[in-house]
Amino acid sequence: MDSTQGFTFSHIAYLVFESVLEVIFISLSGYWAAATGMLPRTAQKSLSRMNVDLFTPCLIFSKLAKSLSLAKIKELIVIPIFFGLTTLISYFSGIIMSKFLKLDKDETNFVTGNSIFGNSNSLPVSLTLSLAYTLPNLTWSDIPNDNRENVASRGLLYLLIFQQFGQMLRWSWGYNSLLRWSGTNLQNMPQSQITLLTEDGRISSENLPSIQDSSNNNGNNNNASDHAFVNSNSTANTINSEIQRYHDHHQPFSDEEADPQLLTVNNTSSTNINRLLTVNSNISTLKSSSSNKSATPDSNVYLLSSHQNELYQANTFMQKIYFSIINLINKVISYLNPPLYSMIFAIVVAAIKPLQEEMFYNGGFLNSTFGAAVTQLGEVSIPMILIVLGSNIYPDSEAFKPTPNHNKMVIGSIIGRMVLPSLFLLPIITIAVKYIQTSILDDPIFLVVGFLLTVSPPAIQLTQITQLNEFFEAEMASILTWSYVVLTLPVSIIVVSSAIYVLQWANPN
Repeated sequence: MDSTQGFTFSHIAYLVFESVLEVIFISLSGYWAAATGMLPRTAQKSLSRMNVDLFTPCLIFSKLAKSLSLAKIKELIVIPIFFGLTTLISYFSGIIMSKFLKLDKDETNFVTGNSIFGNSNSLPVSLTLSLAYTLPNLTWSDIPNDNRENVASRGLLYLLIFQQFGQMLRWSWGYNSLLRWSGTNLQNMPQSQITLLTEDGRISSENLPSIQDSSNNNGNNNNASDHAFVNSNSTANTINSEIQRYHDHHQPFSDEEADPQLLTVNNTSSTNINRLLTVNSNISTLKSSSSNKSATPDSNVYLLSSHQNELYQANTFMQKIYFSIINLINKVISYLNPPLYSMIFAIVVAAIKPLQEEMFYNGGFLNSTFGAAVTQLGEVSIPMILIVLGSNIYPDSEAFKPTPNHNKMVIGSIIGRMVLPSLFLLPIITIAVKYIQTSILDDPIFLVVGFLLTVSPPAIQLTQITQLNEFFEAEMASILTWSYVVLTLPVSIIVVSSAIYVLQWANPN
């Protein structure tokens, strides 16, 4: 490892300050671009999509494929365990803060979501790559001739794996539950969300007056059955068109910048498919009932009707299985994204040693063309991430009405994300590094990454989720402003400096 003799706390803090300030200056350029109108919301989405689909995959590939080895991949099992522990402690931190502040169910879900879903992309990636080339004592003794390039690559790999788990959890549990109105309290809900939840039947009957027509109980069932028979063919066609539209428009989403319109299309299409399948199943049941009632005493006619009904039910059953399989495949594909594809390709290249050497080390044709091009494209990623981050922090022209517990929710979210989990996680990480020196736990850059992820601000992506669900948008904007603009600099300096001293304590030699 690098020598740390002569590095006092103030010196290390100064090195961290330089790295954090570099990140802040680049982010401020994005803030300025948004403030002057040079980078409006539509342009921010385009830049972010280009970064996620092109520049970031190139960065990941150039870093990982060049330095990754299969011998170290098996040791990455620590990261899912760390992710699970972090999520669990952050969840209880959000619950504790919500109980202390006496928040209702929706407000509790909001604070809990912000506590769980930290930024694992833009800020930690930028800081990790900057610190890898700045701080002392980050090379790993387990790797012969380790250098700062390898340190940066490993830090990026740890973050990427953690990021993929976080992304899947955000767009499942977060989008569908924690950061969505529950319908238990209508006081703070926008009217559009009240209407939507009423149509979906998610608002309880005691909160809204009954809107059911009593005439539905007096003879309308037969009409409904007839209507279902008439429209059975059109329903099947609608199912097919929904499947096709879902397939045509479904694209993988990114970590920090998903397109809200695209996500809405995907979510709506998937929901409609399930609803249409249910309708089709009901039609099958109605047809079966009608066939039995209309059967004549003629046994031949009855057997023919029964046989047709069985064929129809079998066909419907096979359709449901087929659509369920297609839906499952599309759901799996939705979790795949360009950075994840890039990581998979990097592992393949690293596994084929001659290809790895030809692409990055031998100085031949492949290295001078494809390898050099991918490396240069990857170098654009970090500045682009920070520019988009700064532009996202700039307040939107649309004003959102704060709720009565606005300040409580902001304070609870920030403490639940950046303060309370660290009181439990940092000692656990410290003890693990000191006494469980196995796998990647004794890799110095893993310690830095672990500390950064523990205190990272809420993910920028939560802005898109709250916008899609119209869920406490004013509170989300305030949280991002306070956590990124005010707290990032002092918290990063304290945490990273502490990580270096923990590293010296765990490895005194």
